[in-house]
Amino acid sequence: MYRVLEIASHADIELEVKIHYIIERIQDDAFNKSILYSTRTIRELRVKLVQYEHMRSSSVQNKKILHLTQKFQQIKAEKKAKEASGNQLKNKQQKRFYNSGKKNHIGADCPLRNKGIKCFQYGQFGHIAAKYI
Repeated sequence: MYRVLEIASHADIELEVKIHYIIERIQDDAFNKSILYSTRTIRELRVKLVQYEHMRSSSVQNKKILHLTQKFQQIKAEKKAKEASGNQLKNKQQKRFYNSGKKNHIGADCPLRNKGIKCFQYGQFGHIAAKYI
């Protein structure tokens, strides 16, 4: 602001034009700078610039908070996806009944219980190959 005023002091420029140049040199959206356009004097501009700086700093903090919140949600979603894939793996590795090799039942409910123990090497009932080797 003071640099623009110093340069403008060498020429006969109206105060409103100086204020306009100062505001235009600020690199931000016009919406964010709108608080500055209502100024008519340099003193008002200084007060509004302080308000603008507070607004910008809180805006930057809000953007940081938003970024961190989004990152946290992304990590949380990734963790849930990882847990879900782990649960699918557990479901694929279901327990089997030892005697028949069938899934998801206990010995008392086994439909092949009356055939005896199953040999997993040969796929036949009634013996275990490991006992005869």
